[in-house]
Amino acid sequence: MARNLQGLLRLAVEHSENAATKPMDPKDAEWLDKALTASTVDLSKQLTNDVQMLSSHLSSSEPDLNETKNIIEDLLTLTEDLDLSNDFLIVGGQDVLLKLLFCGPPSLRIDGLKLLANITQNNPRAQSLYTENGVLARLIMLFEEETDLEFLRHLLLAISCEYFSPINLF
Repeated sequence: MARNLQGLLRLAVEHSENAATKPMDPKDAEWLDKALTASTVDLSKQLTNDVQMLSSHLSSSEPDLNETKNIIEDLLTLTEDLDLSNDFLIVGGQDVLLKLLFCGPPSLRIDGLKLLANITQNNPRAQSLYTENGVLARLIMLFEEETDLEFLRHLLLAISCEYFSPINLF
């Protein structure tokens, strides 16, 4: 019986040759099922958990900034997928993101802009949602107030992702 991914690979290779098929040993079948289950992550569930945890961190009087940053980094990775970006909006991420951008810790505002850029880039649904809610106008007003060049760079990225889409180009 295989005990790790190397063993799983060996098992797969051995069973993929032109060898005659035979019933799998129940212990091997159970191990394979456990290995596949353990290595599979439900990304929608992970996204929902991250949004809930970020919301609770932002509502806390003294949030753990390192843990909050880790959650945001996970959300950044997940929202690179357009379907998960839409799921982000469905599970209540919109309100959490607005709270992060406009009321969150100053040290995490750039991360909020990155997340906004991920969610709105090439996503007309998210773009219209954030534009209709006045987020684009609020972001543009930040240009007049902000002096940090790194923040301004990410602000410009977020604005361009929110405004430009393949539909707007033609």
